[in-house]
Amino acid sequence: MGEPPGSIVNEVDAKYRLRRMYYYEAPGEFKNMNLGAAVGASSCVPGLFEPLILNGLYKENVKLQLVDGGVHDNQGVVGLLEQECQLLFVSDASGQLTTNDKAFGNIAGVLGRTNSILMERVRECLYLDLKSRRDTGLIKDLMFIHLKKDLSDEPLDWIDCEDPQEIHDLEEGQHERQEDLTSYEILKDVQMLLAGVRTDLDTFNDAEAYALMYSGYRMAKLEHSLHTAQYFDETYPEEDWNFLKIADYTLRPEKSRQLKKLLSASQSLFFKVFLLSKLWMGIAILTGVLLLAGLGYFLWQFADFSEPIISVEWKVAAMAIIGLLIAGALGSMAAKLFDWQSTARKILIGIALALVGFIIGNFYLAVLDRVYLRKGKI
Repeated sequence: MGEPPGSIVNEVDAKYRLRRMYYYEAPGEFKNMNLGAAVGASSCVPGLFEPLILNGLYKENVKLQLVDGGVHDNQGVVGLLEQECQLLFVSDASGQLTTNDKAFGNIAGVLGRTNSILMERVRECLYLDLKSRRDTGLIKDLMFIHLKKDLSDEPLDWIDCEDPQEIHDLEEGQHERQEDLTSYEILKDVQMLLAGVRTDLDTFNDAEAYALMYSGYRMAKLEHSLHTAQYFDETYPEEDWNFLKIADYTLRPEKSRQLKKLLSASQSLFFKVFLLSKLWMGIAILTGVLLLAGLGYFLWQFADFSEPIISVEWKVAAMAIIGLLIAGALGSMAAKLFDWQSTARKILIGIALALVGFIIGNFYLAVLDRVYLRKGKI
């Protein structure tokens, strides 16, 4: 745990560091930490999960909280470079900056976009560092792959540009290729859809899983032949992997239509099955219409529109809610005074959410998830 000493540059960094510690060096109770805690810390995405707290590992006033190591080294190469590894195989799974034709002018949009640009710059600097090490002989070679390889576009000219952008010469090591194919022989529109597949832990059907495997397989095979194969004496026979069944659907335009439909749906976090099934889409629309009609009927029958829309009772309730919000904003003192109310409210909300989630989750797994898997069956 901790940063390799070789990555610390004292010339530009004056803060103290927590020394890197190996598991066998851990004091006392930390020698019995389970594997799940280590995995949890390693995948603890900031803002999504709470940090893993380790008190008592360093001196008393140091309260250690661990988050995903990708914050510091998203590719995990710093430790390899410190150990003087000479051949690097880097699979870059970090999110890449996308181009938005219309900028967001609000504060939240600007802050979010600024952070995305910052992370993109970090990613670029990592690659340039590794490339410079290869070019100067500090490492023998580098294989760097990612899901948007060969999908870059030419710069966009301004209106009435008198010096239009000419197509650049291919970089060293790149092959001539068809306009619609990548150098690793995947249709570009298929590869672009693969680059947008969600990265959550939801169900993946055969088509999604096989297409991702095959794309990575083709990409790694080409890069290996260009950069690292010369350093290995052994040759290995081709294996009859199951995911090779998807090959024609990623290469031949006339067969790719069905796969692209499946991959287009896989961009969504929710309601994927409705995008693939007209029957379930119809059921969802009908259910929504019936619910709206029922709500309208209820209001028509029972709502008293002769009274003011905002009655005295509603005003009192609104003032009470505003008062609670103000009290909550006053800080820890107000929170302690009303702690029992807050606890009760959280329990009730938790029970309600758990009940609703239990019903929806089981329906999703028992019905919708099976439909989705069947739609993507090979």
